[in-house]
Amino acid sequence: MNDKLYTQCPSCETTFALTPAQLEAREGLVRCGFCSAVFRADQYLRPPPGSREGRARNGDLATAPGPHRREPEQNQGRETAPESIADISLERDSTPQPDEFVTTALAKALTGGRSRRRRTMLWFLGVVLLLALLGGQVVFFYATELSRFQQFRPWVIWACERLGCEIRPRQNVGFIDILRTNVAPHPTQARALRIRTSLVNRADFTQPYPRMEVTLTNQTGAVVGRRTYSAREYLKTPGAVARGMAPHVVLEGLLDIKNPDPRPGGYEIRLLPG
Repeated sequence: MNDKLYTQCPSCETTFALTPAQLEAREGLVRCGFCSAVFRADQYLRPPPGSREGRARNGDLATAPGPHRREPEQNQGRETAPESIADISLERDSTPQPDEFVTTALAKALTGGRSRRRRTMLWFLGVVLLLALLGGQVVFFYATELSRFQQFRPWVIWACERLGCEIRPRQNVGFIDILRTNVAPHPTQARALRIRTSLVNRADFTQPYPRMEVTLTNQTGAVVGRRTYSAREYLKTPGAVARGMAPHVVLEGLLDIKNPDPRPGGYEIRLLPG
């Protein structure tokens, strides 16, 4: 039983004989002995040379372990008898390693450009992941600043719920003015002072109440006491703290503090971020 198969080089049209085992050795990949063209033998099978359409040319066919220099096409157009068809001879029967087919043309012929598309897709996914990581870091560290833009605020809130970041209220104590201050002895307690203040937010946005730092001095100007008070301690209605300071609304503060020095002296009140 004749188990020979015949294939024809698509470049120089030389016909070669090979066996099924040789055809499967490298997935049908062969190289023409005349023109060094690499092609898939199973895609160019031809009838036996005894048939009318099976006329062939001389030549030998070798498997393609890698790119080779193409010889001058001096055999083009030369016809030979069918019996001069050369058998294909494999250099080895093992499956070729991936690095044996490294040329761009050969890789494209074998894969149809799939490897290039795969690399492009991997690069694209890598860039997307890096951008997502960078965006998450920006939102985590600058959530408060980004939330000031109304078009970004819903997205920042959504991201912070998943990243665990905190959106702090916008605050600028430079826009808060102390309109009036009154320091007097406490009406019912000895060695105590009562401080009344009036504050107003000059900014065009609602901001948290500031902390109030009170410094007491004696007659020589030496500091005899200093303490910082939260908004809940000086506001008449501590429940207003959650609402924040509305713009251009005067608010009253009241503090009862101990006076460490009975002799009259001076005082200083500073507003600090809450």
